[in-house]
Amino acid sequence: MKPFNTYLRILGRQYSIDFTDADYLMDIDGKSAAGICNHWEQRITLARRHPDKVKAHLVHEIFEAIAEVLPIGLSESQIEMLEAGWFQFLKENNIYLLWEAIDAAYEEGCQNSSRNEERIRREER
Repeated sequence: MKPFNTYLRILGRQYSIDFTDADYLMDIDGKSAAGICNHWEQRITLARRHPDKVKAHLVHEIFEAIAEVLPIGLSESQIEMLEAGWFQFLKENNIYLLWEAIDAAYEEGCQNSSRNEERIRREER
C-alpha cells in the first residue's frame, strides 16, 4: 500500500500522505471514497483510481483535516464546495509557479536591499 509516502504540515500537525492502488476506500460511515482523512492517526490516504483527480481529492482531505483541527463544523457538501473552488483557483493561477516567482522576487529584493544599504553606507563615508 505504500509505494509513495510523504508528509504535510496542517495547522501544526504532521499528516502522512499515502496512496493506494485500491479502487475505492471506505470511510468511517462505510461509504466508498476517493480519499480518507484519519484524524486520530493524522493520515490522509488517497486512491489512485482517478489520477486526474488525485490533486483535487488531496485538497478535499486537507480541508477535512483543517475542519477537524479548527472545529468549525463544516458539512461534507461545504468541504466539497471549498475543494472545488480552491482547486480551481490553484489550477487557473498556476499557484506553484506563482509561489516560486514570489520566492525569487523576495530573494532578489533582499539582495537588492542589502546592496542598497551597503551603497548608502559607502556614500555616507
